[in-house]
Amino acid sequence: MCAYTMKDDDVSKMNWCCKNCGEQIFQQMVEGDIVGKMVKIVKKKPDLSVREKILVLINTWQAALGGIEGKFPQYYAAYNELKSAGVEFPPREENTVPLFTPPPTHPLSHLTFPYEDEVDVRDLETDASGLREIQPLKERSIP
Repeated sequence: MCAYTMKDDDVSKMNWCCKNCGEQIFQQMVEGDIVGKMVKIVKKKPDLSVREKILVLINTWQAALGGIEGKFPQYYAAYNELKSAGVEFPPREENTVPLFTPPPTHPLSHLTFPYEDEVDVRDLETDASGLREIQPLKERSIP
């Protein structure tokens, strides 16, 4: 009997971590056998909503991480184990946000900040006591 349980909220938090914490989270999930535990939960047939969300995540992760040839083939192995057991994955949605944000296709123009001209390196210098004298801002005409 599988002693692992997972709720909708747990799956959502896991999805958030994967989208926002980068590659390290995938490594930690492999080391902690989280994906193996998710496979056991799916096979146990818990709450259908949780099961479907887990299936979507496993399918998304294995595809985004490069499948069997990727850096983490354990995700493809989990996907393949479930497919071999006859589990049907929900169809992938065409218009979903990618798991990893692709790099920009064009360079960003130089960003300017309204007061960057007013910073003077001398303003940042400290005296021997570690305290600095506050320098007044230079007068500047405002257009």
